[in-house]
Amino acid sequence: MKFYARSISIFIVALFLGSIALSVVVEKSSTAPSSLESEPVVSEAQSPGHPVFAEYVGAHWCGPCHSMSANLHSVYGTNGGGGSQSEDFTYVSFWESPTTGWGADAPINRRAHLSASAYPTVVYGDAPTSDSTYHTNSRDVTGAYQSGGNMFNANDYSLTVSQSPNGNNMDIEITAMYTGSGSKTVYIYAAVTEKTSPEAYSGSPNPNPHHVWQDWLLNSAGTGFESVTLTSGTPVSKSWSKPISTVRGDGAGQSATDNFLTVAALLDGSHTANRNVLSAADSEMGPKLEIAVTDVNVVNPASSSGYMVGDQLTVSATAKNIGGLDYTDGGTLEIIYMDGNSPIVVSTKSLTNLAILGTMTHTANIDTANMPSNAWKTGFGARLTGLIGDRSSNNNILVEELNHDRPPTAKQATVSGENVIERGSIFTVIAKGTADDYVDTIQSMNFELEVSPAGQNLWDGSIDSGGERIVNEGTSNEGREYTMTPTLTMPAGDYDLRSKTIDSRGQESQWRVTPDAFSLANGIPQIVAEPIPTVTCDVSTDVDMTNHISDPETPLSDLEISSDSPYFVSWNPLSSTITVDFSFNDVQGCPLGQKSILVTVDDGGSYSSNNMPYGTLKFNVIENGQPRWLGLPTQSIDEQGPDSDGTLRLLQYVTDTTADGQVSPASLLVFDVVSQTNPGLIETRIENGVLGFETIGTDAEGQSTLTIRACDADNECSDQTLLININPINDAPVVDMTQFEDMRIKTNTESSIDLKSLVSDIDNTMNDITILVSSPGEPGGAQYLRQTGFMKLKFNDVGDQEVVIKVVDTYDSTEYSFTIEVYDSLEFTIAKNPLEDGFMVVEAGNMYIGQIPTANMYLSEDAPVFTSMTVKWQTCTYEGVCDGMWIYDLDMTQSAQGWQIDVDIPNVVNPDLPARPYGYDYGDYFYIVIDGVDDMNNNYKSIRAAEPLYKWVVTQDVPPPSQMSDDMLNSHIDKLNEKIDQIKNDIETTTDDDTTSLKVELVNAEAELELACLDARVNCVEEQTSGTSAEETNSNDNTMLILGIVATIIIVALLGGMFLMRDNRRHDESQGFKWANSTLPARDAVANSMYGGTQAIFQTQLSAPQYSQPQQTYYQQPQPIQHTPQPTARPAGPPIQAHRGPPLPPGGLPSGWSMDQWEYYGQQYLDRMQN
Repeated sequence: MKFYARSISIFIVALFLGSIALSVVVEKSSTAPSSLESEPVVSEAQSPGHPVFAEYVGAHWCGPCHSMSANLHSVYGTNGGGGSQSEDFTYVSFWESPTTGWGADAPINRRAHLSASAYPTVVYGDAPTSDSTYHTNSRDVTGAYQSGGNMFNANDYSLTVSQSPNGNNMDIEITAMYTGSGSKTVYIYAAVTEKTSPEAYSGSPNPNPHHVWQDWLLNSAGTGFESVTLTSGTPVSKSWSKPISTVRGDGAGQSATDNFLTVAALLDGSHTANRNVLSAADSEMGPKLEIAVTDVNVVNPASSSGYMVGDQLTVSATAKNIGGLDYTDGGTLEIIYMDGNSPIVVSTKSLTNLAILGTMTHTANIDTANMPSNAWKTGFGARLTGLIGDRSSNNNILVEELNHDRPPTAKQATVSGENVIERGSIFTVIAKGTADDYVDTIQSMNFELEVSPAGQNLWDGSIDSGGERIVNEGTSNEGREYTMTPTLTMPAGDYDLRSKTIDSRGQESQWRVTPDAFSLANGIPQIVAEPIPTVTCDVSTDVDMTNHISDPETPLSDLEISSDSPYFVSWNPLSSTITVDFSFNDVQGCPLGQKSILVTVDDGGSYSSNNMPYGTLKFNVIENGQPRWLGLPTQSIDEQGPDSDGTLRLLQYVTDTTADGQVSPASLLVFDVVSQTNPGLIETRIENGVLGFETIGTDAEGQSTLTIRACDADNECSDQTLLININPINDAPVVDMTQFEDMRIKTNTESSIDLKSLVSDIDNTMNDITILVSSPGEPGGAQYLRQTGFMKLKFNDVGDQEVVIKVVDTYDSTEYSFTIEVYDSLEFTIAKNPLEDGFMVVEAGNMYIGQIPTANMYLSEDAPVFTSMTVKWQTCTYEGVCDGMWIYDLDMTQSAQGWQIDVDIPNVVNPDLPARPYGYDYGDYFYIVIDGVDDMNNNYKSIRAAEPLYKWVVTQDVPPPSQMSDDMLNSHIDKLNEKIDQIKNDIETTTDDDTTSLKVELVNAEAELELACLDARVNCVEEQTSGTSAEETNSNDNTMLILGIVATIIIVALLGGMFLMRDNRRHDESQGFKWANSTLPARDAVANSMYGGTQAIFQTQLSAPQYSQPQQTYYQQPQPIQHTPQPTARPAGPPIQAHRGPPLPPGGLPSGWSMDQWEYYGQQYLDRMQN
C-alpha cells in the first residue's frame, strides 16, 4: 500500500511539473528575440603600444594626396609629438613642390627606394611593395597605425630626439637604447623636415603638407645612415649640427627655428634594402627644454598712465621653466629697456637651477632721465641670455611698452565772434593745444591766458576766467572756453593774446602768441560827483578833479573840461583842478547847500558837438561860521548784512568856526543822518563822530546817498552827502532738492522732472544760469533738456545711482548730488498662514509620508492688483537633491476665489513623469517662488536664496484609516489604486532583471489598500481586467489546453490525497493547524536572499518599536478600540508577548497594521512578499 501511494504521489508531481513546463514553453514562444548591441565606434586612434613609423610620397598636383596628408597630420595630432592620446607616431613626407619639385634625397635616394607606383603612397615600417597592407594607397592611416604599422620588436627599443638652437645652427642629438638580451647593431634613419611647409597643395582645399623632407643626418663619411651597436640597457647617442636655414618658416608667422623638425627611426640594416623598423621618434616627442620670460610688470609711482623723462620706474620680470626637463646650465635674466630696436641692459641676475615649472624673479629700478625726449613710447622688460639647450628663443624676451608723457604744445588762442570789444562788455576766447603724447587728452589739459597791448609785451593774466567748458572735443579745433573781462583802465586799441598749455602732470608748453587778437574800443571819460567837496560862499575855490574825472586812455591833464555854469570859473590842467565861485547875490544871498555844475569832457575822440561826454559835479556851499565839510569819500560795503560793518570817522572831514571866525573844535559838533535816498538798503548810526553803516539783509544791492548834518554850538548846521555803494556779493544759484529725497524709480523707466522751476538765483535771471546734469555711475542715465528745462531720468542698472546737478551763473556755481534707488522688481512675499504678512497665502495640506501634498493659494487683502503671476514649485530630497520642478502661469480670473492644486511636481529629467510617483519620503521638501506684475506695471519677485525662504518639509506618518475623514479616506484609497497600477506598470516595463524592490513596494501598497478597505465607510470593488481581443484569440487554444491538464491533475491529486491522508486525519485534527517548517520566513530562501537573511531575526524575541514622537490624532472622531497600546517614545521595553498568527516580518509590524489584523491577514502578506 505504501509503495502504491508513493507511486501515485510521484505521478502527480510529474504531471504538475509537466504542466508548469508547458506553460513556460508557451510563454517563451511568444517572446520576441533580443537584438545585439551595436559595436562601439572608435572616435580616435588607439595606440598599438609601441612607436609607428611611416613614409609618405605625394605631389602638389595630386588630388587624393590632400586627404592623405590631412589624415597623416590628424593621427599625428592625437598620437604624435604633443598628442592628446599618445606620442608614438611620426612620419616623413617626400613631396613634389610646385616651385622646387622633388627634394634631392641622395645618397639615400629614399623616394626611389619606396617605389611609389602611384600617388599618394604610404609605407609603414619600410614594407616592401609586395606587402599591400603596409605599402599602400589606402588613406586609412588610423587603421594602419592601430594594427601596429609593420613595426618589428618595437617594445625592445627606445629612441629619443632632442634639438636646440645654437646661433645660426640647430644642434641635434639622437639617443637609442635596447632592452632585449645581448646586443644589436642598428642604423639610425635621421632626417631634417619642415614641420609645416610654407607651400600648399594645388587646387582645393589646398592644405599645407607636414614633415616635408629637407636633408639627411648621415654618418661621418656622408655615405649612409649612422650605425651603432646597442647593448641591453646602455643608451648610445649621436649628434649633428645643421644650419637652421635648412628649413623655412611656415609662412603663417612661425620662424624657421620653430618649424625645424628632426625625425628618426631605427633600422636593423642599412638603407640599401627593405629593413625591419625597430623604433621611431621626432624632436616634438618627449620632454623638452624650454625657458621663457613669462611676466613683466612696470610700475611708475608718479603716474599710472605713462612716464616723464626723469621718472624712476620699477621693472619686475619672471623667468619660468615651461618645458618638461629641469634646467641647470646657467644663463642670465636681464632687465632692459628698448632704444629703438636695441635692448639696453639695466640690471642682470644669474639664473638659478629651475625645476619643471620653477620660476625666478628679478627687479630693478630704471632712471628715465637720460632717455630720449622725443620718444612716443618706450618698451621696458626683460630677456634671457646664455641659455644652453633652450628649444626656442622666441619667448626669451618680453617687453611692455609705456607711453612717454611729453610736454604739451599750444596753438593760437582765438576770439569767438566779433573781435572788436566794446568797453564794459565781456568776450569769449577758445584756448587750444595738443597733448603731443598718448597720455593726456583735452580732458586732462588746462590753459593759461594773458593779454598785452599789441607789440608791447606787457602781459596781464588777470582778466580771464572759466575754462571748465570743452568745445569741439575730438576735432583738431578742440579746446577750452574762457571768459575775458576787460577792465575800465585798459586803454583802447589792439591787443595781443597768448596761451600756454598745461598737462595733468604740470608740464607746460611754450607761450603761443596770437597777434592783434582783439581790439578794445575807445573808453568814454567818466565823471563822478562823489565825494562832494565843500566850498565857501562867495569865495573863489580850486577843487581837485583827480577823484572826479578820469579817462581809460587819456591822462587827466590832457583832457579838456568846460562848463556853461555861472559857478564855473576855469579848468586848470596843470594842477588838475577847476576853479568855482558860488557868489553872493543881493537878492538870494549865498547859494547855500548842494549845488551842481554840468561839465563836458573832451578826450580827443570822434564826437559831434552835440554828443560830447558830459557829467555833473556837486558842491556843498556853506556860509562863514557854519561847519565846513570836506568831500566825504565814497564808501563801499559788501551785501553781508551785519557782517558788512562799514565805518567812517567824520571828524577829519569837517571843520567849524565861531561867529567871529575863531576855530572851534570839530569834536563839539553834533552829527545826524537826516535822510538817505534808499532808506531800505542801509542802516546807520553815529557815535562819537564815527558813522557806522551796514546793509539791511544779505540781498541788498545798488547804492544810497546819506545826508549827514553837523551842527555847532551856535546852532549853525551844515549838511554833507555820502555815497555808499553796495558791492554785489554774488549769490550762487540754488536748487530746491526737497523732491529728490528718498527718490526711487524703476529700471528702464523714464521719469521727467521740471528742474528749471526748482532753480533760483537772486542775482541773475534764468537766462544767465547754466544747468548741468550728470550720472557718474551710468553715463546718460540723467540728462538735462535745455529746450524744455526738464531733467530726464532713465537707468538700466539696478542699485543706487548718483545724480549730480550743477547750476552755474556768471560768477559762481553750486553743485548738488543725490542718490536714486533704481529697482528692477519688488519683493513678492508669501505667507504660510493667514496670520503672517504676505501677498500670497499658501496653505499646505496632506503633508504625510507616501502622500502627495496639496496647496491652497489665495491673495491677501493687502496684495496689489496683479495682472499676471508665474509660480515655480520644486521638490527636493532630504539630502537637498532637487529632482522635481513645475513652472506655470496662474489663471488670474481665479484671483477672487484662489487656486487649489496637488503638489504633484513633474520630474526634472522627464517632465512627463512625476518626481514622486509613490508619494513623498521622510524629509522630502518642496518650496515655491512667485513672480508677478501688478496693474502699475511693477515687477515683483520672491527672494531666491540658497536656503529656500518658503518651503515645507514632509515628516508625518499617514494616520490610520480609522482616524481619517471620509474625504481623506476616499482620496487615500484612490491614490493607493493609482500607486498599485503604476508599480505594476513599472514591473512590466522595467529593463532591470531584479524587480525585488518594486515587488516589495507593490506588496506594501496592496496591504495598505486592504487595510483601508476594511473600514466600513468605504466599499472597495475589485477591478476586473481583460485583454484585447487579439490577445484572447492568440491565447485561446493554449488556455483551453492548460485548463484541461490542470483539471485532470486536480482530480487525480484529490483522489490520491484521500487515500494517503486517511490514516493521518485524526492525528492532524488533534494537533490543529501548524505552520510548515519550510514556510516559516526563517526557512524562506527567497526572503533570506532578498533581505540578506532573516532566520536570526525570527529566532530572537522582538523589541517594541521605537518612535521619535507620539503619533498624532489627525481628526476629531471616535477612536476604534485598540487591541494594542499606541506606541510612545520610551526606552526599549521587555520582550513582546507571544501572539497568534504568522511570525512578524524583519521590519516588525507593517505600518498601519494592528495585531488583530496581522493574525488574520499576515500570512497573505508574507505570501505576497515571497511571490
